[in-house]
Amino acid sequence: MQRTVVERDDKLENEKLALEKENLRKVMDNFSLSTGLSVVAVNLYGEVFLSGAQYEENTFCQYIQSIAEGRERCRRCYEKACKEAFKWDEPYFFRCHGGLVMWAAPLQIEQTRVGAIVCGQVLLWKADRLFLNEIKSLPLYAGHPDQLLNKARELKVISVRQCQAAAELLKAVVEHFSNTGYYLLIDQKNKYNWRNMVLSQIRDRKKHMRKQHLTVPFI
Repeated sequence: MQRTVVERDDKLENEKLALEKENLRKVMDNFSLSTGLSVVAVNLYGEVFLSGAQYEENTFCQYIQSIAEGRERCRRCYEKACKEAFKWDEPYFFRCHGGLVMWAAPLQIEQTRVGAIVCGQVLLWKADRLFLNEIKSLPLYAGHPDQLLNKARELKVISVRQCQAAAELLKAVVEHFSNTGYYLLIDQKNKYNWRNMVLSQIRDRKKHMRKQHLTVPFI
């Protein structure tokens, strides 16, 4: 009987989580349609855990993320942006490792940090010679500069005024997430705590094994 009640509660929470995701994806899609900017939700490790139903990377980012090291650099950029957004407690403006302009707004629940809403992947001016030279100088893409440069020229360019308006609108998106995304944010909080626990156990085990190795007498 007890197990049936627990299963029923889990099913109800999963249904609420699925509904929240659907509604929040609509909000993200509306944000993208109104601003022309991509938007995703990332956890504290910089990994995307929710994106709009209509979300699609621009060809420049697609190309970068087709390379394993490129994907890892993107993740590290998002991870750092999360930390900075929480430090300032407001949308954090930054340039990613590929030179694109982005914003990150902090997400938390029950006074616990969960991640950030990240938007952007644009330029504030047309890809000029300076930007293109920066791209050419990146060791990661040195072997394929022409392909990346062609894709860079297709990037969306927005004005400073649009940039400021997008940052203000991003605050509203984050507030909506905080007010209506309870199960989603709790789910991410629990996953983060579980992941940290596992990593802590692995570190302790490695430390114990090293200690044992050092104390084994030589024969």
